[in-house]
Amino acid sequence: MQKIVSSGLWFFLLLIMLVEGVTRVYIVDRAFLSPYGELARINDNLARHRGLPKVVFFGSSQTQAAIATREMTEHLGIEPHLLVNASAAAGGPREMFYLFKSNRELFRETRVVYINVDTWMFNRHTFMAEQHGTTAWRRSATWHDRLTFPANWNTRADWVLGWLYATWDQRDTWRFALRDWFRNPWTYDPEIIYDCFGRPVAGFLTDDRHITHEMLVEEAKALVASQMQQFEMNLDAYDELARLVAVIRAQGAEPVFLRVPTSPEYLTAKAAAKIDENDIWLRFYERFADVAMLDLSGIVLSDLQYWWDPYHMSRTGAMTLALSVVTDLRQRLEFP
Repeated sequence: MQKIVSSGLWFFLLLIMLVEGVTRVYIVDRAFLSPYGELARINDNLARHRGLPKVVFFGSSQTQAAIATREMTEHLGIEPHLLVNASAAAGGPREMFYLFKSNRELFRETRVVYINVDTWMFNRHTFMAEQHGTTAWRRSATWHDRLTFPANWNTRADWVLGWLYATWDQRDTWRFALRDWFRNPWTYDPEIIYDCFGRPVAGFLTDDRHITHEMLVEEAKALVASQMQQFEMNLDAYDELARLVAVIRAQGAEPVFLRVPTSPEYLTAKAAAKIDENDIWLRFYERFADVAMLDLSGIVLSDLQYWWDPYHMSRTGAMTLALSVVTDLRQRLEFP
């Protein structure tokens, strides 16, 4: 009996060690800032895309809402499939790189790839305020991060346990990965995420919303606090962008960085947070001096009709912004 118990304990220990090894070598690479289901939905819809796109847009929910490809193709007089918005909610450099590499065959005839960039992508602690340590944050969080970042005692204990045993840190990643691996191919029916304007918007961005200036002010403060909390430069983001630029060029396409407008209320809240944006963009332009930039962030749209919330454009805003993107596209590609 003692031998059986001993053998069982050794087997259990080996199993734990095996799972931990798989976590550290493989699972941590699937830990994204975007909800895992979001990336799966984008990939599923790209897999069903009919025709090969010439232009692709990557970014976060900001570009999900702001880039209306159907409006652009109408202005250009081309087929809708030639432009595709492949942005994902909370999509930063790692998420964009993953989506591009996962769909390289679809993008084999792509000629221009727009890459959305914004300041929150360069903060190591983005979205910590409401998520208490995303799996993406835990992937690179140091012992010092886990002991010093503001948190209550049970959250800190959770982080410390995750530092000792990475599988605990990545339990949500394991859960989503297993769900993906073992889903029933006959009953799996991915949701169509594109609206009639070609925007891969999530449900909360498609609803009609009555918004006031006061709502924009308060929501902007909360959003900036979440994006910029305990700001610390995420140098890995620059490396991920460099990898994305390299793979785009290897594919024979031109990478173009894209900055999208935000509401005046958001700009005011970000200025009040006193983040040194100059340092962020100085590093950025030094690293990517040879990459084109379409900077539309200086466009000021103060009318409420252009905004769904302080950071995301409404349908009206996206249709207006489409004109500026079309102007840039005409300079990069020949259209009928």
